[in-house]
Amino acid sequence: EIGVSFSSGGFSNYFARPSFQDAAVNAFLSQSTLPPSSYYNSSGRGFPDISTIGTGFVVYTKGHHKPVGGTSAATPTFGSMLSMINSLRLAAGQPVLGYALPFIYQAWSENSSSFLDITTSQTQDEG
Repeated sequence: EIGVSFSSGGFSNYFARPSFQDAAVNAFLSQSTLPPSSYYNSSGRGFPDISTIGTGFVVYTKGHHKPVGGTSAATPTFGSMLSMINSLRLAAGQPVLGYALPFIYQAWSENSSSFLDITTSQTQDEG
């Protein structure tokens, strides 16, 4: 999979990294292909935690369809998937998932091959 060239992720300069991110962030930081550490705050909270692939989104605005993409399209898509799961759980008489991030990071630590880190990009066609 290929992300869009302007989409981002990184580390916060304002919020500390929560402990449930430690294993995933430390694995990421152990890569040899990272930029110099002076370019990012490795002790900050990593973002986004999870998203979908950020290409191929189409919005309808001002009477026209327009291709869009990036983290701002992909991350809310994953959030809406969690909302749909919660709706199904409520309809079945089950509680909502609640704060899902610690569970997601635990799932990554148990089987990281279930997750894909997008590391290449292409320019988004603006149509």
